[in-house]
Amino acid sequence: MYTLQDKESIQLPDQYTAVYYPYKVSEWAVEYKPLPFMKKRKEKMRVISNLFHKETGLFEWPVDKMEALSTKVEDVFLPEQYEESDRHYTSLDFIRNLYLHKRKVWSNPVIDCLNTYSLYVTYAIFPEIQKGRKVYQMVELATGQKVNLHHHKKIYQYLQSKEVIT
Repeated sequence: MYTLQDKESIQLPDQYTAVYYPYKVSEWAVEYKPLPFMKKRKEKMRVISNLFHKETGLFEWPVDKMEALSTKVEDVFLPEQYEESDRHYTSLDFIRNLYLHKRKVWSNPVIDCLNTYSLYVTYAIFPEIQKGRKVYQMVELATGQKVNLHHHKKIYQYLQSKEVIT
């Protein structure tokens, strides 16, 4: 299990709750023939699957900016809602479509899964007063991106059910 390194310049209040957003990263070996008269090529691709919202895309975050996950008892993990077999098939189909339709290779790519590992992106959740109202902010610790938690209804409802926010 891994997480992304925290950005050093983020200013957080003293009281916040760490929430871990689940992802699954899979590394794939792809062998294909670009044109009929060329040799076969081999590439490695990394695909990331959002286990909370069931989305898949390319993953290009540098490996040296990842670290082993260490958690505390009071930290909250969002639930994983993506079945392993569905996620695997979706990732495989995503890579196949990328090579056949975007790169327009000559031959069907031969795709093998090399490795998969869990990645948890850390968010800080804390209350803030805006226009006289209490709102909850969500800050991604790896990039410093800040967003109002009300814009993410599923996460907001889950955190309310776990009594992390009121």
